[in-house]
Amino acid sequence: MSYTIRPSNQDLNKIKDMVDRAVSSYLHSVSVENFEVLISWQDFDRGTSVIDAGEDKISLAVNKDISKIEYEELEDSVLTALLELEFLNYSEHSLEFKWQEVLKFAYVKMRKSELTDFEPVTDHELEEYWSGVIEQLSKDISEYDEFFYTNTGSIGEAFADYLKDDYSAEEVTKLRMSDVKKAGKQVFN
Repeated sequence: MSYTIRPSNQDLNKIKDMVDRAVSSYLHSVSVENFEVLISWQDFDRGTSVIDAGEDKISLAVNKDISKIEYEELEDSVLTALLELEFLNYSEHSLEFKWQEVLKFAYVKMRKSELTDFEPVTDHELEEYWSGVIEQLSKDISEYDEFFYTNTGSIGEAFADYLKDDYSAEEVTKLRMSDVKKAGKQVFN
């Protein structure tokens, strides 16, 4: 009988070193403390992806084909997860509704633009879906809507592009659903 156990210690150590380097490069700029990074070995097209960030844990998926993992992509995933934790630390309420998730992604994009050369932009194709998005905002985050689920990052980025002129990233954590709806009318109309 022949079998293989993956990841190998060598592969796992390489990923752990890459994650450690990425975390270390942003810890001085991001306000998070005492967190744990959980790594899962996945078979998918991307090199890395954030599965979840919350409750002082970051869950990262890394491609089992280590040759597909580029440090820049992993670093971006780590920064995104760290900024999601930072948002939750600053937020006045727990993440329960979809409007809060939109703000989380707007916050992440705004902070990412402060720390890197990233610039948020509005995907104007979202305009035709805004009426459906606005209906989703008051719903519980656990209620699945495929369009909302697959486009929350783009929706948040559009909000970041709009909100950056009037709010600091930290002020975004204090906005309410009415603020999101008002900004959405400006962004998508």
